Amino acid sequence: MRTERSTFPLSKKRGGHIFFGVAPVVFLLLACGEQKTPYHDYKADYFAMNSRIRVSLRSADETLGEPEFEVGKIFSLYDSLADNTQSVTNHKNVYDINQTNQAVTIEKELYDLLSFSLQMEKESYGYVNPLIGNLSDLWKDHLHPERVTPSGSKTPDPSIPSQEEIRACLSEMENSDLVLKEEEGKYTVRRIGTAKIDLGAIAKGYAAQKAWEWIKDNGFTAYYVDAGTSSILLGEQDLDGGAWTVNIRGISQKMKLKNVCVGTSGIDAQEADIGGVSYSHIINPFTGSAHVDYFGVTLLGQDAGVLDVLSTAFILMGVNENLDKVNALASKYNVSYVFYNDGEIVKNQGVVFQ
Repeated sequence: MRTERSTFPLSKKRGGHIFFGVAPVVFLLLACGEQKTPYHDYKADYFAMNSRIRVSLRSADETLGEPEFEVGKIFSLYDSLADNTQSVTNHKNVYDINQTNQAVTIEKELYDLLSFSLQMEKESYGYVNPLIGNLSDLWKDHLHPERVTPSGSKTPDPSIPSQEEIRACLSEMENSDLVLKEEEGKYTVRRIGTAKIDLGAIAKGYAAQKAWEWIKDNGFTAYYVDAGTSSILLGEQDLDGGAWTVNIRGISQKMKLKNVCVGTSGIDAQEADIGGVSYSHIINPFTGSAHVDYFGVTLLGQDAGVLDVLSTAFILMGVNENLDKVNALASKYNVSYVFYNDGEIVKNQGVVFQ
């Protein structure tokens, strides 16, 4: 099936008040008050990459057109390129690559995204694997059986895949690979084996980083972009010395942040409880389990794509036997992090609370 895909604006807001942006785990508390200088707000809400994307750019220049929609176009592009559920018009995407073992000619943007994914698989000690698609679909079908229940039939309760099913998916991943090739400005990718690509732990953060680069390249210093659960981009605001107030749900302390990205991985967004155990969309590519020991982990840093990957890797690795690996990555990428469970901080490395 071939369909048109685009980012649809949910609303467009202009004026002197800032709306309240909410992510399931991290809350951005946006203050309103008397502005220090005249400004013009460029705002829009979108739905892309399975998230509500909220964009707010502030400038003294009222003649900039619609820069908020330029940001939306970036998320729309990567939503389309990373889509593994259907083919799209105008270019090949992840869905097309997953249908064949032949080389597929792709856009440079997708080539770069896949290159970044393979690089970060190595950097994350293999905990974020772009070939996790079949295992991810297996868990989604079991945890959310309405996905595969015929219309008019009773939807069964959530369940856990069998060990045989999980082992089959892990074997597919182990025996599959992606081969990327660039030659004279032509970009191709060939999938080896039967494992399928799923960039769910990578693509939105990568898109957010591209949006962040566009925002800064175009001279904006006052802004925020709330890309749902995993990524929030913060510039400055008029109050509190330019800092935004950010709260992690259930934790009483708040953070004052500016000119930083907030990256979060948590089980709240797609959680299912089976026998008193929580399972989610966060899947360990070594064990095949969809259970993690923490409610969430939040990272602060300067690259939204890296934070998206590392937040998933960190919550899977945890802070017990893999703490040295977590700290090595945090140091390499200049990242602060905080793990939390049931409203309690489990491990905090460099995150300053008020």
